[in-house]
Formats: sequence, structure tokens, C-alpha cells
Amino acid sequence: MIPADGYVATAAHPGRPDVLTAWMDAAVVDENDPVATDPDLDLFNEHNGPPYPPKFVARYRSAQTARNHAITDWAEMELKRVRAAGFSDRPFTVMRTWADPRIVDPSIEPSKRQPNLCYAGVPAKANRSAHGIAAACTLRSWLGMWSLRVAQTRAEPHLARITCPALVINAEADTGVFPSDARRIYGALASADKAQASIDSDHYFTTRGARSEQADTIARWITKRWR
Repeated sequence: MIPADGYVATAAHPGRPDVLTAWMDAAVVDENDPVATDPDLDLFNEHNGPPYPPKFVARYRSAQTARNHAITDWAEMELKRVRAAGFSDRPFTVMRTWADPRIVDPSIEPSKRQPNLCYAGVPAKANRSAHGIAAACTLRSWLGMWSLRVAQTRAEPHLARITCPALVINAEADTGVFPSDARRIYGALASADKAQASIDSDHYFTTRGARSEQADTIARWITKRWR
């Protein structure tokens, strides 16, 4: 394998398990019942916010992590059970995954993003739809892609092995990836030569001129190092 000359991340998140967990609805109390909700953790209960107090956000984040781990615990046990019966895998659903407090409350990690908007539209509505990044899973795909504890799709262990020059570009108007994600990636890189940049655009850099600015930013970075 030939080592890379450089590494560029644009509007990147720190890995599938991390971004899913950050978006998970912490108020879910039964994975088999999309309606069952803990009202004290309900992001869309006006008595909780927005704005959301720091204590609520801390409890919410802890419950999101616990939800991810609980699905992993079940998936590991269920995979053993179905394999013992001669099955290779089984499908299941993960509902309500458009509920990151930052999406609803713009005072949490301010940026140039449009408030109360996610990639699937208005969060309260999207969160109750059948569309989500992990809506259709199998036991093996959950363990391999979405689990915080066992999936190998988290960025930081891999970023720690990157020592070549690196550039991290943040999209300031991104409604699903945030400035802290760019900082987290930047901090995890082992590169001695690394840089950060920001572009005032959405996740896919679709605003007018944004992709040209993105390309020019990368070109300048490359030209400075390799002529």
C-alpha cells in the first residue's frame, strides 16, 4: 500500500456511530414502540425547551449514549440466538434519529446554519417519519457500522494514524455536522502539518460559489506543499 501524500476532510463527521448517537432521540423508551416516550427527555416537549438548559442537554447526551449501547447489547445477544437457530442475520428498525438538540436550539454551538432544520426537513416531523440514517438495519450492520462500542467506523482511532499533511474544512451552514466535529477531527489527527478552514455553505456546498471556494481552498493548500 502506498502512503498518501495528504489528507483532506470536508464537512466531515467523526464517524457513523458518533453522528447517529448525536442525532438519536434520547426520549425513546422502547425500540419496538416508536410512540413510547420519556417526557422528561422529550426534545419536542415545549416544557423542556428550547432553549435547553445545560443540565437537560447533559442528561440527554447521556441517554443517547445509553440508547446506542442498549441496542448493541440486544444485537449481540440476538445475533447469537438467531445464528444458533441457523440464521445468518435478521433485519430491524431504529426509529427517531433526527433529534440532536443543536438542530433545534441554535444557541447550542452557534454557527451560520438555519435553525430548526435537519437534512430531512423540520426535525419534529422528520423524527416521526420512517426516514433515518439507521432506519433499516440488520444485526451485523448495526454492530459493524453504528455501534459506539464495537463498530470500526469511528474516525478517531484511524485519524491518530494519519501523519501526512492534513486539511479540515468546515461548512458553516451545515445543519447536521457542526464546528465541534471539525475541531474534533483536527485534534485527533497525528499530523504535525495540519490546517483548518471554513466555508459559509451547507453540507454539500451547494450555495452559489461554494464549491469553487472549496476547490480553491484545497488547491492553495496543495500548491503550498507540493509544487
